[in-house]
Amino acid sequence: MASSLVIVYHRQPYEEYSEGGQTVLRENKSPNGIVPALKGFIGQVDRASWVAWKKAPTGKAAKFERRITVNDSYGSYEVVRLPLTAEQISQFYHVVSKEALWPILNSFPSLYSTENCQWSVFREVNRLFAQAACAEAAPGAVIWVHDYNLWLVPGFVRQMRPDVKIAFFHHTPFPAPDVFNILPWRDEILASLLIAIWWAFTCRAMPATSPRWYSLCAKPRAWSSARWSRHCRPRAPRCPSRSRQSPSQWAGA
Repeated sequence: MASSLVIVYHRQPYEEYSEGGQTVLRENKSPNGIVPALKGFIGQVDRASWVAWKKAPTGKAAKFERRITVNDSYGSYEVVRLPLTAEQISQFYHVVSKEALWPILNSFPSLYSTENCQWSVFREVNRLFAQAACAEAAPGAVIWVHDYNLWLVPGFVRQMRPDVKIAFFHHTPFPAPDVFNILPWRDEILASLLIAIWWAFTCRAMPATSPRWYSLCAKPRAWSSARWSRHCRPRAPRCPSRSRQSPSQWAGA
């Protein structure tokens, strides 16, 4: 049975423990509030799925069930574990995301490096996330993509499933155009992000020089980085009203 809400986030929505040779799943105790916040929407829809990654051996079958049903205090939902190799995880999360994207997002270009980056691996992992999300989504479902390391997912989702509604939450600051334009993949990133029909940001973390995303929302399309840079002007941040709505309200939009 397909889901009306599909959450795409790199972390699994629980913590795994080994007890008596068995793997036990428990609700997160980490101070990181992202997972509990996202899981709060699960009870607002009839059926929900969560897509995350789980480490798998290279060249061998994964030693875990790819799809499981979880029942916890937030409700019952499906979890699809995307098997990624150590090499894929390293490039996707530790190298491209942390060495190249993270310094730019936080406006520290002096710390930015692409020396060890394999963008093709980052792109392929994003495609795999998108493919898994589309397989879970019911017709017209909301696919909620969470955070910058999944920047390319909206573009792949739209290619695979023109019928779904794509939301993107950016959990970090977003840099001014002159900093963002340092990235050699900027046009590909923007083309994907502008495909989403809802965006939300961590507003208090956004500097007053953040790009004027909201003026682009009316006509989401693939803007070139040069045109985007000319269009954006500094202005005080504000939260879009859609970010305060629930997925059930989005479905009627």
